[in-house]
Amino acid sequence: MKMRHPVTLFCTANLLLVVLIAVIFSLDYVPFQLAPAILALLITGVSKGRSGICSLCKKVKYERTCAKWYLFALFAPFVFCAISYAIFSLAEYGGLSFPSSDRPLSSFALECFIITMGSYGEEIGWRGYLLPELRQKHSLFSSSLIVGIIWGIWHLRIGFGLPVFVIYLTMVIELSFIFSWLSQKTGNNILSAIILHGSFNLCTLLFYSHIFMSDTPKNDLMLLIYGSMAIILILPCLFIMKGMLFPKTR
Repeated sequence: MKMRHPVTLFCTANLLLVVLIAVIFSLDYVPFQLAPAILALLITGVSKGRSGICSLCKKVKYERTCAKWYLFALFAPFVFCAISYAIFSLAEYGGLSFPSSDRPLSSFALECFIITMGSYGEEIGWRGYLLPELRQKHSLFSSSLIVGIIWGIWHLRIGFGLPVFVIYLTMVIELSFIFSWLSQKTGNNILSAIILHGSFNLCTLLFYSHIFMSDTPKNDLMLLIYGSMAIILILPCLFIMKGMLFPKTR
């Protein structure tokens, strides 16, 4: 069945759904992370049938040729978050400190499961469906930018104030270029993006759980966290952007 404007439908439905959840619950409510995957599968099923769904699901499978990129996706976020936390602790505490938490290990185990499932849900939608669909009409640079904007707005961080929202959106757009670069390196293997997404969220939780899990996270601390992350991402993001805009010719 030929569907008109499936990409527009996918983006609009995701944004409307997260706004609906925010209205019903609150702006602090975590977006329904399985929604991108569910909508991607539904739209793909209607427009491309069973073969389209199978093709989308096959992108999640393990590929031996991508093993080194899986390792990169697993460990790079730890290095990134460690540097980010060093900047944060110097700015907030006046010196280097180690992250601490008094939360039980069982709660972290549950959060690991939720983060893993959420990473599957988001990446099947963002990198599994949206990025390849956009690539049919746009360059990798433009597609990455569009995905980053939609992805960042979808998280709806406006509840922490406009400055936090702008910095967070900037950081997510930077991450979108890195995720697209990794997707290109692995032949659009979604598992690499899932690992990177999950590892990034887990490492963020590991270093900043005392802030993110507090009853009332302070806006200035959120601004400092996302700001330090955005600063660290500038150089690798610019390097990747340069490669997208001016690809080397053999």
